[in-house]
Amino acid sequence: MTPRGGGTVALVLVGDELLAGHVNDTNGPWLGRRLSEAGLGVVSSTLVADEADAVVRAVERALADAPAVVVTGGLGRTSDDQTRPALARLADGRPMRPLPNGWGTEDGVRLDLAQGTVYAVPGVPAEMSAMVDEQVIPDLLSGAGDLPLRAVGSLLVVGLGEREVADLLAPMEATTADPIQLAFLPRPGEVEVRIRAEGADAAATAERNVRQARERLGDTVAAEGQNLEQAVVVSLLAAGATVAAAESLTGGLLAGALVSVPGVSAVFRGAVVAYATELKADLAGVPVDLLDRDGAVAASTAVAMADGVRRRCGSTYGMATTGVAGPDPKEGHPAGTFHVAVTWDDGMRVLSRRPSPDRASTRDTVRRLAVVRALDLLRRAVGNLGAGPGESWPPPTR
Repeated sequence: MTPRGGGTVALVLVGDELLAGHVNDTNGPWLGRRLSEAGLGVVSSTLVADEADAVVRAVERALADAPAVVVTGGLGRTSDDQTRPALARLADGRPMRPLPNGWGTEDGVRLDLAQGTVYAVPGVPAEMSAMVDEQVIPDLLSGAGDLPLRAVGSLLVVGLGEREVADLLAPMEATTADPIQLAFLPRPGEVEVRIRAEGADAAATAERNVRQARERLGDTVAAEGQNLEQAVVVSLLAAGATVAAAESLTGGLLAGALVSVPGVSAVFRGAVVAYATELKADLAGVPVDLLDRDGAVAASTAVAMADGVRRRCGSTYGMATTGVAGPDPKEGHPAGTFHVAVTWDDGMRVLSRRPSPDRASTRDTVRRLAVVRALDLLRRAVGNLGAGPGESWPPPTR
């Protein structure tokens, strides 16, 4: 029996730890993206506890939404793993076909019911993704019939909020004759714009509208079909340039973002994490009299940190972050204040952020925002682009 046609899928994500917030759900977003890329539509996603009754009810509801259901998690053999018992109840004597797991110990399950087909895979992300790519998606596509042709383009915008991006693209939505859908995915400091087209000319339609969106958004578009760190590494490679980082506020996150990109060793020289004020002098080369005069949280300190690490690591560019992650103020600066800088032989760029008094940010949000704005500052420096939103221009003297 093959899954009923239609190309739609419902998700059921099993795990007490997901509901309690002890573990962030990464499987659901990954499945949504991957199934969509394969031309399949996800119509619902449900988090459910490790209880057989709850899993049974969730799968039954999911089968009312779509002819195919993908269940993740709860396939182990311990008492808190209840997906197999739940599927056995749903099977009511029907055979449950194993899905071999070549990446772990627990096989998955395929169960064919009158209402549709259920695929259960482990919750371990590496095992789940491999089984879905190699077994579930091919099986789904084989029974989905002729799917509409879809194409998706993606632009990453830095420095503008979701509302600002939507406003800039609103005229395009109103005037285009193409059958497209725009989606806006905001994250700290950046907004991903996804442009989806359907039909016989889907690829050409998506490409045409991506170009139009780029024209409207200008140089706030930091990447197309990539994340920001990938785009920065590509630009450094193209320029034959290298970079080093000095971090205070971000505590290694900036270096971590860069080294997540394969091939970064060709452009990344190294990093210094100088969290304590005195280490900004000892490790990053910031003059002591500057620290005494301006303090650790200052644009001038960020410039000196960037310049110091650039000279000490022998890189083309130096980058730096300093600020107050919170929750308490520091040196009279409120939580959420930060300064990022990029320097090179004969130039520098600086961006300062002072939080809105009526809007609080978590430590993680502040730190990620500083990483994004520092990477974008480097992107603008390497590409010789104009000032970005919030950037000091011209920058202060050294």
